[in-house]
Amino acid sequence: MKGGMGGFSDDETPAAEQIEKALEGDKDAPELEEWRGDLLQGAGNAYRAREAYERAYASPRSPKAFVLAKLGDAFAALGQGDEALQRYAASIEVDPTYRYPHARAAEILLARGDARWAFADLLEQ
Repeated sequence: MKGGMGGFSDDETPAAEQIEKALEGDKDAPELEEWRGDLLQGAGNAYRAREAYERAYASPRSPKAFVLAKLGDAFAALGQGDEALQRYAASIEVDPTYRYPHARAAEILLARGDARWAFADLLEQ
C-alpha cells in the first residue's frame, strides 16, 4: 500500500524516517542512499530508487559495482532496458567477477530474443 513518507509504503515509513535522520548528519553517506534506494525499489517506486542510487553512486565512498547494478535494476523496472544494460556493463567493467550484473543483462537480452549476446561473456571464457 502506497501512502507513507516520500513514496514509501506505510509499513516502511519508520525505516525511511531513520535514514532521513541519519542523512541529516552525514550528507555523504552512500550506504544510506543505497538503503533508501532499496526501500524505494521494494515499495515499487523505481523512479525514486534510481534517484537514490544515483546519489549513492556520486559519492567517492560508494561501492561502485554494486550501486551500478542496482541502478541497472531500477532502469529495468522502469522499462528502460538499454539504460539498464549500460549500468550492468559499467558494473561489470568495475568488477568483472561480480556475477549479478552478468545475469541481469543476460535476462534482458534473452527477453529481447538475443541469446547470442546474452551468453557472449560465457562463450569467451
